[in-house]
Amino acid sequence: MLEVRRSHLGKRAITSSLTELFYLAIATLTFKFNQFTLA
Repeated sequence: MLEVRRSHLGKRAITSSLTELFYLAIATLTFKFNQFTLA
């Protein structure tokens, strides 16, 4: 039971980390794209 809970928490942590990285990448790309189009 405890092992299952730990793996589930690990999965959630990994998922949230990937989501944060995904949004960070989109924000960076958007910023660079805006700079490129404004230049």
